[in-house]
Amino acid sequence: MFDPHCLLFLRLITDKGLLKSLVLEQAVGTIYNVIYGPHGTRAVSFFRNVMDCLQEAQPETDLDSRSSNHNGNTMSRLAQLALVTKALLQVVTANQGAALKAEFKDIVAKLNAHYVSENIATSSGTDDQSLKGYESLRKVADILAMGDKIASLGSSGKASSSMSGKNDLVDFPGNLAQLGPRHDNDYALIEDIRILPTLSEIYSQRKDFLPRRDDRSSSSHHQEGILRLLDSQFRLLREDTSGLLRDAVRLVTDYWETIVANSNWAAKRKLIRNESPTPMRIYYSAQVRMFKASEIKGLEIEVEFDQIQRAKRMNPAQRRKYWINSRALREGCALVALLDAEVEDDIKVVFMQVSRREIDPLNQTTSDPVCDVVSSAERAMVTLRFSSPPTGVDLSSLMDMKANCLQGPEKPLILLEFPALQYNQFEGILRCLQSLHKNPSPIPFTRWLTFDGDEPLDSDFVSCVPPPCYLSNGSLDLSAITGYYGPALSCTSAPLTVSHPTYPQGLYQQLSRFTSLDPGQARAMVSALTHEVSLIQGPPGTGKSYVGIQIAKCLLGNKERFDLGPLLCVCYTNHALDQFLSELKKSGVTRIVRIGSRSQSEDMESLSLDAYKKRRDIPQIKGQGRFIIASRKKLDSLAAQIDTICQALTRGPLATVHGFLQARVSQFEVQIREGHLDPLEQLQTWVTGNGPGKVDGDDTELSIDQLFSVPAWSLTNKERSRVYQYCYESGTRDQLQTLENLMRAHEREKQRHTALFTEADAQIFKQVDIVGVTTTGLANNIDLLRTVQAKVLICEEAGEVLESHVLTALIPSIEHAILIGDHLQLRPRISRLALSMEHDNGAAKYNLDESLFERLTKLKLTLLNENSSEKGRAFEFPVAQLDYQRRMHPSISSLIRDDLYPQLKDHPSTSKYPQIPGVRRRLFWLDHENPEDPSDPEEPMQSKTNTWEADMVTALVSHLCRQGKYKPGEIAVLTPYVGQLRLLKGKLENIVDLVISEPDLADFDESEGEIGQATPGIRSTAFLRGSLLDQVRLATVDNFQGEEAVVVIISLVRSNQFRNCGFLKSPNRINVLLSRAKHGMYIIGNAQTSCQVPISSYIAHGIQKLVYASLRQTISPSTRQREAAQTNVG
Repeated sequence: MFDPHCLLFLRLITDKGLLKSLVLEQAVGTIYNVIYGPHGTRAVSFFRNVMDCLQEAQPETDLDSRSSNHNGNTMSRLAQLALVTKALLQVVTANQGAALKAEFKDIVAKLNAHYVSENIATSSGTDDQSLKGYESLRKVADILAMGDKIASLGSSGKASSSMSGKNDLVDFPGNLAQLGPRHDNDYALIEDIRILPTLSEIYSQRKDFLPRRDDRSSSSHHQEGILRLLDSQFRLLREDTSGLLRDAVRLVTDYWETIVANSNWAAKRKLIRNESPTPMRIYYSAQVRMFKASEIKGLEIEVEFDQIQRAKRMNPAQRRKYWINSRALREGCALVALLDAEVEDDIKVVFMQVSRREIDPLNQTTSDPVCDVVSSAERAMVTLRFSSPPTGVDLSSLMDMKANCLQGPEKPLILLEFPALQYNQFEGILRCLQSLHKNPSPIPFTRWLTFDGDEPLDSDFVSCVPPPCYLSNGSLDLSAITGYYGPALSCTSAPLTVSHPTYPQGLYQQLSRFTSLDPGQARAMVSALTHEVSLIQGPPGTGKSYVGIQIAKCLLGNKERFDLGPLLCVCYTNHALDQFLSELKKSGVTRIVRIGSRSQSEDMESLSLDAYKKRRDIPQIKGQGRFIIASRKKLDSLAAQIDTICQALTRGPLATVHGFLQARVSQFEVQIREGHLDPLEQLQTWVTGNGPGKVDGDDTELSIDQLFSVPAWSLTNKERSRVYQYCYESGTRDQLQTLENLMRAHEREKQRHTALFTEADAQIFKQVDIVGVTTTGLANNIDLLRTVQAKVLICEEAGEVLESHVLTALIPSIEHAILIGDHLQLRPRISRLALSMEHDNGAAKYNLDESLFERLTKLKLTLLNENSSEKGRAFEFPVAQLDYQRRMHPSISSLIRDDLYPQLKDHPSTSKYPQIPGVRRRLFWLDHENPEDPSDPEEPMQSKTNTWEADMVTALVSHLCRQGKYKPGEIAVLTPYVGQLRLLKGKLENIVDLVISEPDLADFDESEGEIGQATPGIRSTAFLRGSLLDQVRLATVDNFQGEEAVVVIISLVRSNQFRNCGFLKSPNRINVLLSRAKHGMYIIGNAQTSCQVPISSYIAHGIQKLVYASLRQTISPSTRQREAAQTNVG
């Protein structure tokens, strides 16, 4: 039987509070390392003994009584089983070598036999602790399977490759590759990979291992289960972000002469715009000027460079306004790189972020070095910092760059900026994936996350999605949304505890009768509450956010009863998050905290964590101030030491040599100094002088140690040069190593410092009902968010969220995930077309932009019969679809209903919309054959434009505004292309006030990335700072999902003889395009270009129906714009 002390020990080392504590993290790791022992022998012995105790355990009642006598708590056999499994998982994940320990497989097999005997794997009524235990066992099995695969692939010390299920040769990563690692950042385990590319990686010509998503066979990947999923998501997301950096820097190094030495600016722009995988800005004649240390930011570097060409022609006031409006080199935003590729065999690159960009000129004389970006018309300066702890190579490269800059312009250095790559938007996600891969134990719902339906499932797989663990033996009270308690609604209090609808059949009708929910929304709500992972698909205009609000209110009404903690509400964009939190607030939910970056909404900013701090609404932790002060002092001390070593490194070679001699060979230094007051001057004299050398006539070259043993002044000039070079190299190496150690110590102390504030900030979660955060904000604040004891996750616009973002949002406490979205609208945005679902050229499919929502929606599993290997019934993941739309007039909704949403119904109110004043038809396609604007062969545009369409849009907007019937904000102008958006802005801003969203402004910024230039000031108060109710809205289609307008005008742009439709190749985008308008929609575009291309048939049918239903009128290039407007608009 179990020794009760063993149970207490297992309970202690698996305690939630212990495992999540940042302060005790290192101590907990030590405990598990001790349990593991040398080569895992102690852990194997321990768990074998534990399994023997389980096997010999007495009947449950006897065991319970024995346990209770010692710890006052009864523990059932199932609870013991879950406890042992959780401890085993923690031991295995804390020690990487455990994956290769074959003895653990026997322990897993015995544990699995116990679970099978208790009917855990197949019983939907099993308690939540046992289900979590069984899920933990699956994770242990995945880790051991990974170890088996790595061992088999690398057997006999030889790397290997494999034939995938698609009969393609798969070359695995790291040491498993056929020819060995591709570069110094190629590893089989993703936690060993650096986030940003290394120089070796940039050099490498071998393609990195990218897991394909269209082949789920075991031969196509070196891992299985949840580890395979995490590995795949990490490698694909990194390729879509850091991979762009790698390729962009490689492009600059390959064409260094053209980009740096060539004076032909047109050729430079053409090369960058045609070949670069991401926008770049290049700042020339950069110089590393000064190193300094900050107690919080660590090492900072001042970098000076040539002023931007456009700003050189401005006076200081104009230049100040220009830089204020410009997004270039903004603090903490885009990544930058210092690059020196003048010598092909000695390329240096260091990735950094902007720490400070001074706008206001500092008090300085004309002879002082420039300290800002405004005061000088010739030069500018910014302060950079490392985005992560630097390596010795990074520090050495920086020192060499500074030394080379002193040699003049023959050693050019450039500063690259990548405006489209916001480091904080992907680094946190990648770090979290690495952490989860190293320790997958906290991940919930792994049984649903790791199956794609390619192979039949064993009978131990739960064939239906169970209710959340907290609801397995309880019932929800729906009075929070029905408004009162009463006998008429007694059925709504029925237990909602199972995945199959065994609740009263009249529940849907009761909910729709006594609440504002329609029948489809009522069904979706019940489905969401009764499945641990639930999907709600909301076609355009069906009120999916409203359903999310009602679900949140219902759960908050049961918060105390089920100890739910605050609800965790996540969205991909700040805009979507603000909208959802605002609606929650309007519905009466006021205890909300918003985590992350600053909101554009003042109302939402009052809900921020900083606002709570300023109001002193967060309880103080007694005595914490002393720890914070002590930590700050240590950071100050480390910063001072970093400053000292940086000064030593930048004092020059003589000072470095002298310091090394003093520290390592003091007697030799004394001989050289000979009592002189200036040791550096004496050292210079010694280096340039000459001595007699050896007098015995022996020509044998002495070693360095031997040279130090003879009188210093007797050495020949050649011998002195050897000593000098040795001392300089050794001294520099020692100083760089010291600096690297100090930087790492500073980073560790900064993490401890942050942890103290995190512990204090976490107190707010005890006072709120809702925690709102974007997915990237969650990843960047993961230590804080993991302290939230939230059992429910609500993800809005889940169809737009990358699967990797959802995985990192599944914090350990989550028991219930509700994903609300529509996979038929916009997919997640990625940068590389080759990684998208739409890319189909016969090559591998990576499907990076397939959201978890879409993958589960399409999931179809075939279950094996219980007593045979034959295929049995099929299982589809339950998806609740909303079916009443309240946005579009029926004539507009019909464009998407017939082929995309056959079940979609129009709410009666939509057929009562008034006609569009001043226009004959509410729905019209203005067909034309006017070609899109040609690309400049010298400066090819990255984004398309069509001036004729822009003029027509301007005329139509002016005409509608003159009717005097529309309120501000009810007219929206949409286009697929940022270039057309910019063109429309220039034409419309003189007629009406405009609103352009932050994402579109960012797209402006990215498309303006040019050599030596930055985005011009476009932040006019007239069209950016007004309320939506004061403006006409102008946006790209991609940034208008979730929005609507009374009248929508669309410029499609593309019109060419090749019938290249560009944007229309994406049916998801067309769905969004056709579903934004309420009363009227007017599309301007070439119908032949739009329809006569091999795009998705159902969307083509919708477009053709619109074209021909509009009684299309072809307008030739020679037709006057005035005549066209009178014919079709008046």
